[in-house]
Amino acid sequence: MENQHIGKIEFSAKDKRAYFHINDDVSVYSAKIIGGGGTAKVYRVPAGAFPVPIAIKRYSDKILERDGAAIGAYLRSLIDFGKKLPDDTRRFIANYTVWPQRLVYDYDNNKVCGFTMQLIPDLFFAIMKVAGEDEEKESSLDFVLHGAKYRRKHGLPPISAKGLAKVVYDFLRIVSILHSYDYVLGDLSPKNILVAVDGSDQSNNRMLFIDTDSYRKKGNINPLKQRHTPGWIPPECQNAGDERRKLTPNANPNLIARLDVDMFIQNQCTDTYKVCLAITRLYHEGDCASIITESETADKRLRQDIGDEFADYVLRGLSESPDERPTATAMLTCFKNSMLVRRRGGAF
Repeated sequence: MENQHIGKIEFSAKDKRAYFHINDDVSVYSAKIIGGGGTAKVYRVPAGAFPVPIAIKRYSDKILERDGAAIGAYLRSLIDFGKKLPDDTRRFIANYTVWPQRLVYDYDNNKVCGFTMQLIPDLFFAIMKVAGEDEEKESSLDFVLHGAKYRRKHGLPPISAKGLAKVVYDFLRIVSILHSYDYVLGDLSPKNILVAVDGSDQSNNRMLFIDTDSYRKKGNINPLKQRHTPGWIPPECQNAGDERRKLTPNANPNLIARLDVDMFIQNQCTDTYKVCLAITRLYHEGDCASIITESETADKRLRQDIGDEFADYVLRGLSESPDERPTATAMLTCFKNSMLVRRRGGAF
């Protein structure tokens, strides 16, 4: 069956079956849970209705009861965005993100309950040594942030300077393109970014952004609510949280309300902060790379491997003042220029 002939897609969480409506026929496929948490579960649907296996993300009943209509409308906007892109940009989004593809309706009540998406490609899974046994795990950004010693311990290939630069390049390209379409990514952290490391040719290293249904357009409200991951909280939000915790219950209610909002601010400036924090942690040498917020060794390596101007951009991106942070697009341009000067630009 061809993908474009499929009409409505329904899903039953009770019996874990997906129903694909094609003209007057219905094809039924058993689905298997492959991941998820309290917000949603992810199911694998075998090939048949689609040329390849796909995934369905189905939100929890609690989430759907509270915000189901708003979630349906917002998912529709994300899917429409993907359809309207130029061909080259659409291919890029498809290769570097797991973007919502089609709406999925609940089999029992005919309301939107989730969406289809591509399965995470095999190259984003790694075989790790854990307690002497081989285990296959999603290759999250954490596996890179933990450093060379961690990778040796778990049998993962080392990452060269060239391979690390490729990771930074992908990171900046993805964020820059989505920012150019006025998206705010929000919860940028190792849990929703995967990194594939090619041990034989690290110019082939790749990034993949998942959980993209939490992204939102500037000025819009995403009903799924964007949060900050602990350890990745921008200073303006951290400062608001610190100030909020000092207030007594009888403090000025307007101040309380303002701080309650400021604690969870998400915008393109907070995205840039998290990008620069990730770059700093990637280039840090020594322990605690996954929790540091500044690093002399990272600054030194960035200047050696990429260039002074780019290292300065990263430092500005970590500024406590959001207005001082560069845009992701400016950082990408600087990165490409720096690599060209060093005669490495052709590698990517």
